Amino acid sequence: MGQDETTTSWLREGGKGGVEHYTYEQLAEFQKSSQWRYDRDYYDLSQTKLATSMPALTLDHLSDHSRKKTIWYFVICMALKAMYDAGEISLTDASIGLGKAALQAKMNEIESKRHNIGVKIQGFTDMNTRELPCPKTIRTKFSTLRRFGYNLLSLAPGWYRATKVGAKFDEETEVIVLRLIREIASREMNNKAEIAREVIKRLIKLNLERADEGVAPLGVPSQRTVERRISSMNQAELYAIFHGVPAARKEFALSAGGIAKQFLIDRIEFDECEMDLITYFSKLGIYDCLPDHVKKSLPHGRRWFCCAIDTRSRVILGIRVAKNPSAEEAIKLLRMVVRDKTDIAKAMGAESPWPFFGGLGTVACDTGSAFASDEFISAVTALGGTMFFPTVKVPELRAEIERVFGTLNSKLLIRIFGRAFHKPSARGDYDSEGRAILDDDDLTRILTIFFVDFYHHHQHTGLDFQSPADCWEELEKKYFVNAPPDRHTIRSAVGISMQRKLSKRGIVVFGNHYTCPELQEYWHSHANRQMRIKVDPHDIGAISILIGDTWVTADSLDCDLDGVHLANWVAEFREIRTHNKAKSELSSELRERALKNIDAICHSAALRAGVGPHDLTKEQVLKLQGDLFHGTTFKPRPDIGSPSGEPELMGQRFETGTALKSSNVPPQPEKEGSDDPIDTTQPTANPTLKLEDK
Repeated sequence: MGQDETTTSWLREGGKGGVEHYTYEQLAEFQKSSQWRYDRDYYDLSQTKLATSMPALTLDHLSDHSRKKTIWYFVICMALKAMYDAGEISLTDASIGLGKAALQAKMNEIESKRHNIGVKIQGFTDMNTRELPCPKTIRTKFSTLRRFGYNLLSLAPGWYRATKVGAKFDEETEVIVLRLIREIASREMNNKAEIAREVIKRLIKLNLERADEGVAPLGVPSQRTVERRISSMNQAELYAIFHGVPAARKEFALSAGGIAKQFLIDRIEFDECEMDLITYFSKLGIYDCLPDHVKKSLPHGRRWFCCAIDTRSRVILGIRVAKNPSAEEAIKLLRMVVRDKTDIAKAMGAESPWPFFGGLGTVACDTGSAFASDEFISAVTALGGTMFFPTVKVPELRAEIERVFGTLNSKLLIRIFGRAFHKPSARGDYDSEGRAILDDDDLTRILTIFFVDFYHHHQHTGLDFQSPADCWEELEKKYFVNAPPDRHTIRSAVGISMQRKLSKRGIVVFGNHYTCPELQEYWHSHANRQMRIKVDPHDIGAISILIGDTWVTADSLDCDLDGVHLANWVAEFREIRTHNKAKSELSSELRERALKNIDAICHSAALRAGVGPHDLTKEQVLKLQGDLFHGTTFKPRPDIGSPSGEPELMGQRFETGTALKSSNVPPQPEKEGSDDPIDTTQPTANPTLKLEDK
């Protein structure tokens, strides 16, 4: 309901009672819970109308065929918009029909990039092309997409709306209503409800005059009908009436998104470029000790730099150093945008924090293969963002991100050995390969320190000489910043998907059991045991499971893996396997010791790898699950044979049974994926006894 500098006020939906107040610290604690949910635009009428009309909430809920078809229509619409913005076509069936050949050629070029990522197109390369639909279908799809603010979900198949048939007025009434709207609307009278009420009053007065003259009265519409007529008018004309012609000209100029934004993270620009720098493709801890002929034989070359920037404050929301552009690298960069990166900054050696993050707004990208891929578009949509592709070959429409690359070359690379140049004349006789001394780890550290400690605190001419960090802090206090998506939403949107088999103890992933009440209910009511799950390598404390058409969160059975990075867990797990080669089921004591060792390991190594090109890929994660963790799980904690921590009514409770037997009995190995792993142990001979039992 409201907020101030220290407290927020909330009214519980559907409940009876007063207003509840929570501090920002309390909200931060709530967000750490795996049960936290944040439904963005929950009370936005336009989004609610769209959500209630759609057969699915995100593209990930659709079948592969429907998802590809939806994205195909979206790419067509954005290509049509690019031609429309360039003045090459108009939004009529006749014009689209005449320009269909040019649109088909543009789509063939886009599709060849989207579906041949990393493939060198040669004469014998198979090119899969699809014919465009008829002009009417293209126009209808584009109109639907634009009406819902370029929300990709509005193009999902199966969303059919019946034609509304209501009371219609005669042509004279319609003309008079529109004339009255134009007469009444002004800069002062700019409220639709007030305009509608005034129109109805004048219609009633006009009917009285017509009755005196013996003329049939006009139909009097309802207030809501008049408001709909106002909404259906030319929006540029309405804006000119309400705010003036100069303001309307500026607002509706065909700049394709070049207008400056007012709020933080309202518009985020993504881009990538090949760095003008030669580095070694490895970690060189002993480089100085190597002979010259070995140094020359080490693999080296130019890496790709991926970046995301908030166009309002100019702060950098995420960076990646990649081997090559790919959808996977773009998604990893997207994940950095919605999280606090202070821990990464500290791990890289930066002195300043990196607390710039929030919920996605408009995501503006070029039509490169990484950003135009189905995976990236689906991830942006699932995280609440809106994809937008400005007109290609017009860098002014993405000026902020393009300026970052210029700043990188002019202020950082000139200080680094091994610099490559954008043209031979600028390079001269400089030996870029011979003077290269940095490796991938050095490069990621230098880039992080440069942006976190230098760029964010340097005066920016585009901000009236205010630094990006100061601009963010000022706007954060003045306006509300969209809250970032919760852990469950991030995991279900950008997590790695795999298939696992359900058992009574839940689902086994990376040697750990995960379960939740929804999964237990599913076990009793369904026969299908193959489940689709998503895991986040940065946090294996929980996984997301697709039950029906809903993603649910399943926590680790022991609830002790929150925040543990998969890379750290793999390193410790290998050491455990080395000492326990003969055992296929490990005790939970070993697991607890492993987690303590993980906490002792310097977490900065995993954080640095998460920014550089040596981060775990999807193929590597799936291979680890299939090889390293295959057939290995942990026993539940023993709770038999030891006094219970809870006092009984008549003294202390003791349990007897299997714990009293010899501890030399070897553990029963568990076969991963079995339907009933708990029943493999022998039943106890002695029951649990209590003094109060009869």
